[in-house]
Amino acid sequence: MGTSTDTTTARPAATTTSGEETLWVVAVRNDGLVVDAFTFEPLGTCADRAVVEPAELGLLPGEEGAVTVRYDLPRDRPLAAGTHPVGLRVLSREDPGSVHVEEGALDIAPFTAVSAELGPRTSTARGRGTGKHEVAIDNRGNTTAVVVIDLADPDEKVHGTIEPAFVEVAPGRSEIVTLTVSARERHWRGTNRSLPFQVVVTPPEGDTRTLPGTLLQRALLPSWLLKALMGLLVLAMLLSGLWLAVLRPTIESSARAAASQEGAKAAEAAEKAAGAQQKADAEQKAALEDLTRKVEAQKGEPVTPAAPEPTPGVGGVPIDPLGDPLTLRLAATAADQTPTRVLDAQKIVSVTDLLLQNPAGDAGRIEVTRDGVTVYASRLENFRDLDLHLVAQLAFAPGDELGLEVTCENLPAVPPAAPAPAAACTPGVTVSGFARTPAP
Repeated sequence: MGTSTDTTTARPAATTTSGEETLWVVAVRNDGLVVDAFTFEPLGTCADRAVVEPAELGLLPGEEGAVTVRYDLPRDRPLAAGTHPVGLRVLSREDPGSVHVEEGALDIAPFTAVSAELGPRTSTARGRGTGKHEVAIDNRGNTTAVVVIDLADPDEKVHGTIEPAFVEVAPGRSEIVTLTVSARERHWRGTNRSLPFQVVVTPPEGDTRTLPGTLLQRALLPSWLLKALMGLLVLAMLLSGLWLAVLRPTIESSARAAASQEGAKAAEAAEKAAGAQQKADAEQKAALEDLTRKVEAQKGEPVTPAAPEPTPGVGGVPIDPLGDPLTLRLAATAADQTPTRVLDAQKIVSVTDLLLQNPAGDAGRIEVTRDGVTVYASRLENFRDLDLHLVAQLAFAPGDELGLEVTCENLPAVPPAAPAPAAACTPGVTVSGFARTPAP
């Protein structure tokens, strides 16, 4: 005796929003002549989000039952906005060849969820120099977001440029925007100035994000220069007074005593020399003849000039003990999980800050290396943004290689039927510090 199956959709799938649970009720009737049990298999792009209740339905001949398909659509794993076809395959245990498919659709409403981070929060510039920042924009919605970035300075102390001024961020992706800021006025001397500013990030929907930042403006002339000049002036005055009050009278008195002693000795020597004048004349004549011969022999010899004193620094230019500010970034991509960069072959680099960014929430391990040797490591699951201010600075010799090594351990949200390779990780690191020319 054969069996047959018939299905009807009691309530079609409706428009839904990520973060909500959607139900689809399907009625099943046993048109066969024997008792049968039916199992169900979700189909379509949302099959991995579907749960059928009950998983198996037993029906008597002519009896009708219903199953509920639950679609779980969390916002942390959103589906793309638009229409997604769905289906439910009904399988008969008594008649495996009898297969029935009920079709429907889910309309996913679009939503926007944009986050932004500024790094580093503080940059350093000398005089009217520039500071470099980066704005990381992350789209966790299910539709492309056009985000506008602007610089706000209520005190009108800084100005800057943003490249680009707006970006299109695809769902589940992040974009980096470069921000360059500089002071409107020069700072000649004194203590460092902190110039606050704000970066305004405006998404197409939702609240505007305001990111605070600071430009640390260093003086063109170091603060110790005026104190050093005053100290030199006081020292010169003290030395002048010491010369006039003590050293000069003492030297004059010693000179007069020495002259008297020398006069007495000269008179005694003159008396002794009178008796040996003839012998002295002969010796003098011989000495003059010998000296004449030596002078004649040395007339053609060149005179070697004295070597100049070396000048401290490179090319005679004094070395700045603080160095010039330095900011650079390395980011892993799907094609390159170990990006590297060779530093300036003429300068020593001192790293004071590390800003690690993991906007995609990747899983795995990240390592910062110096010529292949790890100087810092962390698990990607432990942070989204990790700002490290180093008490002991990391020193890089001229020509050293700064590297980023990423070990990606991303796994699919739901285990597939066949193994699939893990998705590539895309974290990055921003390095801040100073670069200076070493002494020869």
